[in-house]
Amino acid sequence: MFRITFFLLIAVFVFSSCTSDTKRDKQESAVLEKISGDTGQTKDIQKPAKKPRQTPIAQRKDQNNNQQDNIEIQTTDTGFIGPNTDPRKDLDVNKVTKVFFNRGIREFKAGRYERSMQEFKKVTQMQPEHAKAYYNIGLCKYKTKDYYGAIDEFKTSYDLNPNDSATALYLGIVYNIINNREKALEYYNKSLEIKPDFASAFYNRGTLFAQQQKFQEALQDFNRAIELSPDYKEAYVNRGNTHFSLGNQSAACKDWEKAAEMGAENLDKFIDQYCK
Repeated sequence: MFRITFFLLIAVFVFSSCTSDTKRDKQESAVLEKISGDTGQTKDIQKPAKKPRQTPIAQRKDQNNNQQDNIEIQTTDTGFIGPNTDPRKDLDVNKVTKVFFNRGIREFKAGRYERSMQEFKKVTQMQPEHAKAYYNIGLCKYKTKDYYGAIDEFKTSYDLNPNDSATALYLGIVYNIINNREKALEYYNKSLEIKPDFASAFYNRGTLFAQQQKFQEALQDFNRAIELSPDYKEAYVNRGNTHFSLGNQSAACKDWEKAAEMGAENLDKFIDQYCK
């Protein structure tokens, strides 16, 4: 009798644990994760070149490190209703795609980009006009360095929603990475047409100008980025690099020192070499 009771208790415990895990998974699937903003700051900072005086930005070959690459993944708060969607018929579809969409967000935030991509693809299969899902797939491909694939997804998103400044910006960033500077400039300009106060677009366009040794144009864009976002430490670094390339060492030092005060890394040796 004791042995039977003991096994029954174990069975109840295991069933209770499994039920609790299943319930939590279902709750997580139903919860919308809020993500705000579309203008993050890049962690990779353009470093100034050593003597002789050359353009410190244009010398960099890994353009990805010069650009803003941390724009937030796009989210939605309510089910997607496209122009060809009948909410009365497709309400369940909206509920299902919302689950896939938010699973994609969760996987992206955890750095699991392949899994995130699969969830967003489920959304586009059910709702082919979901521009944000295509954008997020593009962002996943960008993070995994599938740049040509990212361009395809961003273009699809942009065609569906040509008024999204972040999508235009990312098209510019990825085109710059593959060294198509003409297309990069085209989409940076489009991003600023959509959102004239987009600091990240000014920063990235300024970086492109600096890579082309168009330092006066670069300086104007970095000035504008800082004006719009005074805590944009990467813009201070690259504006300092631009001043340095133009032979204005004093102005360069001021920007590097300001950026260092704001937490920019790897500047000490350049400040010690050129600013003491």
